[in-house]
Parts: sequence; structure tokens; C-alpha cells
Amino acid sequence: GVRAFLELGPRAACTGWIHEILGERPHVAVSLDGARGSLADAAEALAALAAAGHALDTGWWNDRVRELRIVAPA
Repeated sequence: GVRAFLELGPRAACTGWIHEILGERPHVAVSLDGARGSLADAAEALAALAAAGHALDTGWWNDRVRELRIVAPA
């Protein structure tokens, strides 16, 4: 079955339910709820999916970050 979930919306309600239902079974559930800002949420989601072993093409992400000239806080 499906073991990777990406939720778009406020409060991460579905993500919480997924964690409850699947418990200790292998899965990754990430919410993009906008609580920390869209870029931070997106970066966290990409990192969680990559850490779970999913192959990601992040070239587009790196290009966009360079375009925005984002500087990491000191």
C-alpha cells in the first residue's frame, strides 16, 4: 500500500490521522500547512521524503532558491 503522504492544508489533521493509523509501520507523512512559511514547509517536506528513501529531482528547487537569492539566517 501507500506509505508516503503529502498533505496540503491547515492544521495537519490528515497527517496526524495517518500517524495514528499506521503507528509503527514504515511510512512518511508530511504536512504543508503554512505554519512556518511556504518555503520552510516545502524544504522540510522534500527533506522528509528524501530521508524516507524517495528519489527526488531537486534541480528545480535549487534553481528557484538561487533566483530568489535566499540567504540562510546567521
